[in-house]
Amino acid sequence: MVDFIEAFKEGQTAAEIAKKNNQEITSVLNELNKQINKATDGKIRISLSPEIIRLSDKPSLSDLVGRGRWGRYIDAENSLIPNSPKKELVKWEQGREGYPCKITIGNKQHYCEDKTELENTLALMLQDPIVAETLTYLMSLSENKN
Repeated sequence: MVDFIEAFKEGQTAAEIAKKNNQEITSVLNELNKQINKATDGKIRISLSPEIIRLSDKPSLSDLVGRGRWGRYIDAENSLIPNSPKKELVKWEQGREGYPCKITIGNKQHYCEDKTELENTLALMLQDPIVAETLTYLMSLSENKN
């Protein structure tokens, strides 16, 4: 017979691990945002987008019935500009227990199993020329130019 009590206990342990991992991931993203905010004199704010569905340019029948591309992104905006456009920097995926995280920079996927790998991949993200160009564009926005 299946031991449901043991399964329940394992689920509780998994929930605690997920909570700890998610807090750690949030902490790393907060530190990234803090340092970027400082480096850009408060212009750039980086955030994780909510999970949304994005339909392709020419939706297929499966898109129309709700099976389009799901995704989350690391976004950036100019926090000094009201209604600043949010620009997607990289694609973000996260495991049910927090880790692994998968960050797609261009066409390269990076799997992050822990805090160190996540920090290193976020540093790679900032070194990417397309991400840098996007951040430069956002920093150049003024209240009259958005």
